Amino acid sequence: MAKLSFPDPVFAWVFCLSLIFLLSVAAWTDTRWARIPNRLTVALLLLGLVMNTIRGGWLAAENQPLWLFDTGTAWLGSVDGFLFALIAFFVVFAAMFGIWVLGLVGGGDVKLLAATAAWLGLSRILLLVWLASC
Repeated sequence: MAKLSFPDPVFAWVFCLSLIFLLSVAAWTDTRWARIPNRLTVALLLLGLVMNTIRGGWLAAENQPLWLFDTGTAWLGSVDGFLFALIAFFVVFAAMFGIWVLGLVGGGDVKLLAATAAWLGLSRILLLVWLASC
């Protein structure tokens, strides 16, 4: 499983608090109206892609290990961070889609967890988020 590392503690806090805020909004809307708006999940996905692209570029600029590559230029790190988020999104979306087909979760849950994967990657943390949400 991929390790989620950060180049700077301030960036780590901004990353985590942004994700917590967006997931709190999603939980509130889901509790209140039993619906998660598509614009919220799309925003969560896009921000996850942006945050991980920045994180990857910053890690590479500081010669820290990346997800796919040992290290590289900031450009290569940005591509690495983008792929980290995008691949996690598609893998989790496919897995959750299968669970949705069985009728065990709603469509909003599929999109929300897949967008969360764009932030956290295929990490143990994502598994804990999934287990806690069950």
